[in-house]
Amino acid sequence: MNVNTVIVGIQKARITSFYDWLGQHPDVYAPKDAKDYHFFSNDEYYNRGYENLLSRYPDYNNERIVLHAGVNYSFFHSYTYQRLHEYNPNLKVIIILRNPVDRAISAYNYFKRLNPEERDITNVFNRDEELELKGYHNQGNFTYLNHGYYSSQIKVLYKLFPQKHIKNIFFEDLLNRKRIVYQEVLAFLGVKNEFLPDFKHENVSGSARLNIINKVLWNPALKGNLKKIIPYHLILNEDFRGGIFKILNKINTSKRNTVEPEQNDLLKKELNKIYKTEVDDLSELLNLDLKEKWGIK
Repeated sequence: MNVNTVIVGIQKARITSFYDWLGQHPDVYAPKDAKDYHFFSNDEYYNRGYENLLSRYPDYNNERIVLHAGVNYSFFHSYTYQRLHEYNPNLKVIIILRNPVDRAISAYNYFKRLNPEERDITNVFNRDEELELKGYHNQGNFTYLNHGYYSSQIKVLYKLFPQKHIKNIFFEDLLNRKRIVYQEVLAFLGVKNEFLPDFKHENVSGSARLNIINKVLWNPALKGNLKKIIPYHLILNEDFRGGIFKILNKINTSKRNTVEPEQNDLLKKELNKIYKTEVDDLSELLNLDLKEKWGIK
């Protein structure tokens, strides 16, 4: 058994939900433990070998599609896509794109609500500062602008995989045309597309009830200090620790809240200017009018 289909991103584009929808299909095997287990982008996991990834697929039952997903694979495209190609050059690749302005604000709001992000929204969007962020955790989570430069990411993908093996879909269509998009992807995968899933929304954003809990959950340095005091990593295996993280994160998340609309409006105008050239490049690459689709003028 080998993984033959991967969702490669992007962050805050409903990947968790879409992974679940595909996994409900009888011909698709998509265990929850294989979603956002960033095997191909995280050296700590990748250096353990392919058997480490495949251990997350214990109940394979000859399904035609073996699905994997990594929300940060597109961001770390400079090496992740090459690793995917070396693993399986015949992979089918799905990428979900979202208006980069809305995506950047959504990602900031997500981490601000959960409390690992301490910067104010008025001065957080600086690409030069993002380039200075060090470490896998900080680069993968807090680079709100750089995540949105999709054209450079897709160009690498197109160099490695034939375009017939790549399916671009859009977050906005998953909101408004989810049934059509879902059936188009099933056709792309070569499985019966009459099936419809329960279109539930997974991974709904919220805010932290107790900030101190989320500071520990989301901060590698604090978790490292905690390990020195309580060496739980020597007793509990990685999967069990991951399960505890998800449970605590869910319990510690309250109802969703948002940044003030007036503040968002001003920020969107600035981000529209920043992303205008990028959206032009992406429109040309995909042969679509994304400025019209996303309202970026």
